[in-house]
Amino acid sequence: MKKITYIAMFVSAMIMIGACSRIENSNTGATDEQKEMIRSYFYGETTASGETIENEAFPNYFAGGYQDENGAWVICLTDNSKSVQEEVRDILEGENLHFVEAGYSLEELSHTDAYIHETYETLYEQYVTSSSDVSAPEYILLASMNGWGIDVKANRVVISVRDITNEKKETFKTLFPDAKGIDFENGGNISGV
Repeated sequence: MKKITYIAMFVSAMIMIGACSRIENSNTGATDEQKEMIRSYFYGETTASGETIENEAFPNYFAGGYQDENGAWVICLTDNSKSVQEEVRDILEGENLHFVEAGYSLEELSHTDAYIHETYETLYEQYVTSSSDVSAPEYILLASMNGWGIDVKANRVVISVRDITNEKKETFKTLFPDAKGIDFENGGNISGV
């Protein structure tokens, strides 16, 4: 009976050690799929299997990257620790890499971008298409939004608004309360649409 108890305890300990190591690796280590996504981000816009990159597939620490004026890759990381930098160096097999700390991961910015898109469609229908009050702050903002997108270098979702004002910024924050990591730019007029 003692032998069975010891074997059961040993098996339980091995299972717990295995589970703990998977938990530990999930916080900082990238999965093979995530590593492929990072390589694809820099070397092409699709994965090896030809699938389009989804920002949610990246590790939580990855915030994108860009080339500086000298052609070196600048890698944006929410966790700029040496261990994460080394992991990214190994993934990209590169020496000419520079790392900068970022406040938002690519996944977080992607969620904000999607949130704005989904919310904008509903609000536009409510305040612009179905309303005749062209002087309402909601109408003025929504009718003057030219677009938005992720700016990796700035680590923000940039909202392009024609004739941007503080009132339009405040209206945006009221209409899109869950939007994080945003910035505004004066968008001017869109022609040819």
